[in-house]
Amino acid sequence: MPLIFKDTRTEFTARDLKIPTLNFLVPDDHLYEVLAIQPTGTLTAEAGFIGHADRESAQRRFQDFLGLAVSKNCDLALAPEYSCPWDVLITFLAGANLPQARKMWIIGCEGIAPDELRAMIAKCPDVEWIHEPFPTGVGSLYGVLAYVTVSETTAGQSKPVVVLQFKTHAMGGDPVERDLLIPGHAIYIWQNPDHYIRLISIICADAMAFTQTMREECRCDIEPTLIFHPQLTGDPHHAAMCDYRGHLFLQEAEKLEVISLNWARGFVIPGRPANPYGGSAIYTKAVKFDTSDARVNANHRLGLYFTHWETHRTKLCFFNFDEHLFHLRMPKVAHRGFAVHAQRTGPEMLGLWKWGNHENAWVQLPDAVDGFPELCAGYDDGTGNYFLDGAYSHLDRERLLALSAGGLKPRKDWYKVERLPSFTSERDERCKRLTFTHEQVDLSKSFRERHLGRYSKLQKAIIPNATFFPANIQDMRGDCELRPPIEAEEFRCNLRSATEALAPATGIFLSVCAEADARQMFDSVVREWGREKTRRLVVWFERPNGQIAPVSARLPTISDDTESPGSISLGGEL
Repeated sequence: MPLIFKDTRTEFTARDLKIPTLNFLVPDDHLYEVLAIQPTGTLTAEAGFIGHADRESAQRRFQDFLGLAVSKNCDLALAPEYSCPWDVLITFLAGANLPQARKMWIIGCEGIAPDELRAMIAKCPDVEWIHEPFPTGVGSLYGVLAYVTVSETTAGQSKPVVVLQFKTHAMGGDPVERDLLIPGHAIYIWQNPDHYIRLISIICADAMAFTQTMREECRCDIEPTLIFHPQLTGDPHHAAMCDYRGHLFLQEAEKLEVISLNWARGFVIPGRPANPYGGSAIYTKAVKFDTSDARVNANHRLGLYFTHWETHRTKLCFFNFDEHLFHLRMPKVAHRGFAVHAQRTGPEMLGLWKWGNHENAWVQLPDAVDGFPELCAGYDDGTGNYFLDGAYSHLDRERLLALSAGGLKPRKDWYKVERLPSFTSERDERCKRLTFTHEQVDLSKSFRERHLGRYSKLQKAIIPNATFFPANIQDMRGDCELRPPIEAEEFRCNLRSATEALAPATGIFLSVCAEADARQMFDSVVREWGREKTRRLVVWFERPNGQIAPVSARLPTISDDTESPGSISLGGEL
């Protein structure tokens, strides 16, 4: 049976229910708040059930998660597929402990047998349950996404509503889900009464059936659309799973956003190693996306990491891979009204929680663990702290590493986050941020290791050795240290006088390479930045025999500026 799209407005009208107006679908300039859970744990899969092996632990976590969603009064609460125990959801429904009017929960529930689902529905007779006719098949369970909201009857009485969407496709290559899943056929489209912004959810492997024909049918390439993609997968960036995003975001797609929510890294499917991924992320083409240092650093601190999906001209923000609750706020997918109010600045993190076994509750954290200190520890022999102190921001460190290791595009604006290669996600969405290290694909690991290795040698072997200092920075011998480049100097200098008595300089180390390659890097920087601003530029490289050699600017002649290149008075001209 082919997949079909169902308009929830038709379903509500048929039941004498008013179509709810959901805040996050109103096309105005107000922000909406999201609370998302990225769980972990060991799963079990058997006839009639896919879900947590540790029932008690899962129930505590999700009770506290939904309780926090109520107390925070978030506009949207999200959970990935197969994650929420049905008993927890039924407890909240039966106790009328629900999202307020204009709010919604979209909850991926544990796999459940048809008879058990009917029994769960019977426990909440005051709830209006909407779903396609119960699918039948050779399997033993449904994969269910539950939309929970509050509406009104046409007579004006409040009415809790749960719309159930059944997963339509088992994960390719997974015989367990293939054998257990009874596939559904309907995907629900949500719209407010003014039918402008649309919401659809694609449950994990359903993405593989989200073809061009289907995308055109639901008009998500034309109408402003928010797509929620709940998952349980060890490979969220597999081509089959993310192909639909590639097609959608290759187009203009300015009024399209995707929230992909997977389980946290470390979850275990019996018979397989612990999963190395999270991979949850937000995708948007918002033209006024805020990439200021303040926003990028603040989001990083709370576990949301900006990258630029350059091949698709799309902003891609990864969530920390570990188990967390993420609280954030976002502008609407689209805006109708005065253009000056259309400030789609991207997501902003508000809070981060980690499960506390001692507290038996979610505990708010001041910072996420990004893995960068652990990466640096592998290069630290006690001679340097690798700029890990609090004086430097995450972007300071990215820029210092990029400049010091030659990992920059030699442009005047090389320091902008969209220009930094470490902030550029690959075509396959792979992240290679230097200060967020959870992505462990070999190419991303080698990219980070190359930068840290070059930086380490520059710091420990080159700067302490006066013989490696060419004439244009010879005054810095014995008085030089690495520090992040700063805005006041147009982000050009990473070599500074420890005594602050000398003008700063620029030092790049390219490791083992041909002298011609080092010269090419030097010439490219001079050409882009200008000769006057690169007098104190040095590009070191290592010859195959291990010898360190510099490529540097010549000393000024009588026809040049007569002031010494080491004069502190030149600091403002570099």
